[in-house]
Amino acid sequence: MENLIKESPHLVAYIDLLGVKNFINSDNSQKALKRIHEMYELASQYCKGNSFNEKLVFKSFSDNFVISVPLSNNEVENVQKLALVSSFVSIVQVLYIAQAKTLLRGCITAGNFFVNDNIVWGEALVRGYQVENSLAVNPRVVLDTKNKVIEKLAKRTDIFDYNSFFINDVDGFTILNCFSDANLDLLFNNERFGKGKQEKFESILQEGLERTSDNEKAYAKWVWTINQYNQYKRINT
Repeated sequence: MENLIKESPHLVAYIDLLGVKNFINSDNSQKALKRIHEMYELASQYCKGNSFNEKLVFKSFSDNFVISVPLSNNEVENVQKLALVSSFVSIVQVLYIAQAKTLLRGCITAGNFFVNDNIVWGEALVRGYQVENSLAVNPRVVLDTKNKVIEKLAKRTDIFDYNSFFINDVDGFTILNCFSDANLDLLFNNERFGKGKQEKFESILQEGLERTSDNEKAYAKWVWTINQYNQYKRINT
């Protein structure tokens, strides 16, 4: 049994849901929980075609969750796993806005990690938290390019369409682009969201501004998100 309790190299995404404590403490807690579960299931379906999907582990606790996948000795496989994690997280990011009117921020990193039914542990978890807490700031997911493993994998542009997942933010950080063409196509062409999906999504963004108008920090996060959407959405979506 002790041999099974062992850290190993993983890709890890540490995610913080912003403002979820308010949902948990409200009368809408059960409704919000159901929506979060539905979003996870929808994102899982999107990633199902990837051969590494069965190794993707999702752990949620309160207003945080961790997504992890073990690394192997095969660099090509590891690059594909980075694409999987990046795709999964970016889709979850845009779905949380559309379905729960919630923003998130986080970090994708790599390092020793252990997870089972009871424990989430390891340097990758700590690093993910540190970057999310101190560097992410805005509702964005930062790629930890200072991590040597991440830096090496991200350079394999011959097998990884880097620009379809990531953009360089104005402060120099590399972040996921949740408003990519692929993500907006998934959102606006999904029957779950009914007709007028783009208009509904943009109204949700505007509602976020109005709802947080008396909270300077929260308001600034919605302003940043809207600016990102307007900058990267496809003109003819």
